This record gives sequence, C-alpha cells and structure tokens, in this order.
Amino acid sequence: MKLIKASLQWHPSTLLSVVAAASIAVSMALQPSALPQVPLCAFQNTTGLPCPGCGLTRAFCAIGHGDFAAAWAFHPFSFLLYALALGMALHPLLRRAAPWFFERVLTPTRISGFALGLAAAMVVFGVWRMATLV
Repeated sequence: MKLIKASLQWHPSTLLSVVAAASIAVSMALQPSALPQVPLCAFQNTTGLPCPGCGLTRAFCAIGHGDFAAAWAFHPFSFLLYALALGMALHPLLRRAAPWFFERVLTPTRISGFALGLAAAMVVFGVWRMATLV
C-alpha cells in the first residue's frame, strides 16, 4: 500500500500575501506601547545608534490604530511600507481584478527598480538620522 503525501505548494507571491496580511493583523492587535521597550535591533544594541529600519514595528502598530502622528515620529517610511503591505496582502484579489495592471504597469523591472530606490532612500534616511543623533 502506498502512502500518498499531500503537499501544499505555495507560490512565492501567495506566501508574501499571507505574511503581509499577518503583519497588518498584528499591527492592529498590538498597541505600540505594548511592544517591548528594549531595543531588539542588533545594530542598535551593538552601536547604540538606530538602523535605517528602527521604529518600523512601532510605526506599523501606530498606523494600525490610526495614530498617524506617532507613526511619523517612529519612522516616516512606515506609511509607504504599510501601503505596500496592504497591496501585497490584497495581491491575489488585485491580480484577478486587474491582470492588465500587473502585465503592463507592475513589471518585474519596475518592481526591482522601486525596491532598490526604496532601499537606497531608507539607507540615506538612516545615515541622516544617525548623523543627527551623534
């Protein structure tokens, strides 16, 4: 008798959608004040300076509770990243509703360029923030 293995194969975009939706759900469940007050960032623990991403978790939680001023104070890039998380969470629905958008507008080249630009902007912001704290 053969054992039949049931395997669930996840497409990478589906996995990203699930992770994004979970991040948004957690941001709505946790208040920023409920997060640990100790620095969890290895860079900050080592150098005493915030990394380019420090504050994003608290900012996500602030956005999830509608506290936009606090989110801005925690990390200004949080609004763009939260919008991207929403887009990724809704990706399967959006892909079915507007396939032409993904074929013509959100091409892999444009997505890669945007991701590199965003990463570069966050590094510049992080360096500026570190320089103003020293």
